[in-house]
Amino acid sequence: MACPPVAGAARNIGPYLTSASGDGAIAANYLFESLTSSVGRERRTVAPAHWLQIGLAPGLSLPVRALNRLMGTATFSFGWYQFFGMELEDRSAEFSFTGVDARATTKGVDILIHKGNLIAGAVLSLMERTEVADFVALMRERHGGGTFTVGEFIAAMSETDPAMAPYIGHFMREDTLPGFLVSDVQAFRLKDDDNGAPRYQVAIHVRNNEPVPGVAGIAVREMLTDRPGGRYHRAPFVHMPGDSSREFGVVTNAPPADLRLETYLSQNARVTRLAVPRVDPEAIVTEEPFFGARPSTWRPPDLGIVVDDLDPGYSYVSPARRGFPFGLGPEKDDVQMPEYNYLVRAPGWHRHGDPLTIGWGRYRRTLTRILAGTGEGKATFAAELPSKGAWRLYYHLPGASAGGYATTAGGRNPSERFGTYNLDIVADDLRIPVAYDARTRYPAGTTSAPSPCRPVR
Repeated sequence: MACPPVAGAARNIGPYLTSASGDGAIAANYLFESLTSSVGRERRTVAPAHWLQIGLAPGLSLPVRALNRLMGTATFSFGWYQFFGMELEDRSAEFSFTGVDARATTKGVDILIHKGNLIAGAVLSLMERTEVADFVALMRERHGGGTFTVGEFIAAMSETDPAMAPYIGHFMREDTLPGFLVSDVQAFRLKDDDNGAPRYQVAIHVRNNEPVPGVAGIAVREMLTDRPGGRYHRAPFVHMPGDSSREFGVVTNAPPADLRLETYLSQNARVTRLAVPRVDPEAIVTEEPFFGARPSTWRPPDLGIVVDDLDPGYSYVSPARRGFPFGLGPEKDDVQMPEYNYLVRAPGWHRHGDPLTIGWGRYRRTLTRILAGTGEGKATFAAELPSKGAWRLYYHLPGASAGGYATTAGGRNPSERFGTYNLDIVADDLRIPVAYDARTRYPAGTTSAPSPCRPVR
């Protein structure tokens, strides 16, 4: 099969001249070819044989998978907002990049591609194309016509850019991942620039709360005033050493619509969309514009007792299956909750991790969802309170935390609406039923917010 001229040129400057050997060779080769492709501006496209056989390119919806199976075209072009399924992401966290045996199982192939793509994206974002080209040239000079080891790969990249040494050394050989926490987003209007154009400051503190290195960057979207659509402003990606904080800043020309934290391979798992407060264009703050990243001493505040859908205190019961089961048995408690797909209205509980949806979580931000029904589907958030007394209870709604999405579930299907949740607040023998009208964000029949868990002083 012929390949595009650019693809051939990319391979001729690297992978066709040298190849990895020894432990981790397959992973090192995959990463080296991915970086070489970026130098030649070639879009990385892969299609392992098992994807073509069963039409299961990870990250694609079920209808697309079925079409791929029928057409025999289960290729997968990598884009930053396209990710593998949650089950595969969870499995990939169990292995180091070079510790994956891609020859043993098809899952191993998928894990290697998943991790390799995210590491390549992080390297390219930190070094940019010119330094990556210098790295490829150094590899050719040292190993052209022969082979290289994983250690020699790491040494060449560290020599090209010494700041890369902690990151590439860790992510090539270790399985532990960074985890990022964020402050509330700050947004306000600055003084107009010298040409009279409006300026808006957006800033956020980000902390790598784990003792391993990582990488982070932010993208802020502003809405265009002269035509439909938006424009992204990105703060450059920076190294995030373990147990360290940075403040990121971006200046836009219109009020910011949303902010996304991008961390590539981390416990956050995917792009994290964050709520941006509404900006009063009449209130001008006299501060100097800040763009980029700078050291910070920020640490996350105490949020009280939190039970998230990924925590041990969360449990759920899905409605009993009805109709013809297509050979499927009853849902089991020990089976991982299926991932939500907006194209498929499937019954039962599903975990939603679309990066366009505003969720909540310590690192990974997800939510669980179920179709409207008659109350057979239940979810329980349980916690042990350390003392007696009155406590405030908050319930997080994903759409209510983002301007412009107050009555939607967010994500890719804005036609979906919240409804009324029949809640029971239970403490020992006390049970308080609450009809929670999520469309208004207040309990049905009330005009004030529910008391959200902290003790009342």
